Amino acid sequence: MNHKMRKSIIIFGVNGQVGHSLVLALHSYTNIIPISRKNVDISDIDKLSILLNNFDIIPDLIINASAYTAVDKAEKEIDLCNIINNKSVEIMALYCKNKNIPFIHYSTDYVFDGDNSNYTEIDIPNPLNIYGKTKLLGEQAIQEINPTHFIFRTSWVYDFGRTNFLSAMLKLSQSKDEIKVVNDQFGTPTWSMTIANITAYIINSYIFTKKHDQIKDYSGIYNLVSEGDTNWCDYAKKIFEYANINIKVVGIPSLEYPMPAKRPKYSILNVEKIKKTFNIDIPMWEDALKCCLYAYN
Repeated sequence: MNHKMRKSIIIFGVNGQVGHSLVLALHSYTNIIPISRKNVDISDIDKLSILLNNFDIIPDLIINASAYTAVDKAEKEIDLCNIINNKSVEIMALYCKNKNIPFIHYSTDYVFDGDNSNYTEIDIPNPLNIYGKTKLLGEQAIQEINPTHFIFRTSWVYDFGRTNFLSAMLKLSQSKDEIKVVNDQFGTPTWSMTIANITAYIINSYIFTKKHDQIKDYSGIYNLVSEGDTNWCDYAKKIFEYANINIKVVGIPSLEYPMPAKRPKYSILNVEKIKKTFNIDIPMWEDALKCCLYAYN
């Protein structure tokens, strides 16, 4: 492909799990303009606006993989969490609307209260914590501002060697013979490369191959997680099984491990919409976890 003919994508949050994976999935056939905290602190709305409006080119697409994800700290850092997960998203969506380009954004299973399971995209959100509330506000801002948007709700995101449940378990196993893990919260672990590869496929096969008015037909919210579900305790057991680590994992109720932010009990997301709309297969969470661990070992 001619370098000059390549589409240009601005990716915010390239040092995060999903952002890093997106660069790997997209770099071979797009011009990526990577944005990290070194370029701009997105909690500074004015600087974010200046950055966007000072680009030499108008990109073909913006992807926002940045977020405030410290769920427990968010209960105290309410304003900061809201700026990053809502206000900065509003600025990006407005820029995309003004430039007539699509906007991709990642949200979370934590927009739901967890009273049900197998949530579809039309179920009514009811977040239990500040993180979930600000992510929902970000979703709503995008929907109100930019008609050409793709909001991908993810859950329990991990990548090897980064700050997440997977790395926490592997680290604990180095110093402990037994680990206690909550067994009454259910969801779907999702490898960041699964999210990135599916996003890249949708971009390449739909967003970059159709006219702007056609892209709008596909706009909306999609659940983007692996197939299947588990609880944190059984997830930990699978990590150790696949990593060939012999350690005892004991399941405990979440009441025995209180956290500042309330978590949804069941936050399993139904993926039928994204599978049917874009004609894709999604890996089982166990298979993706295996791939992740084998890829780095």
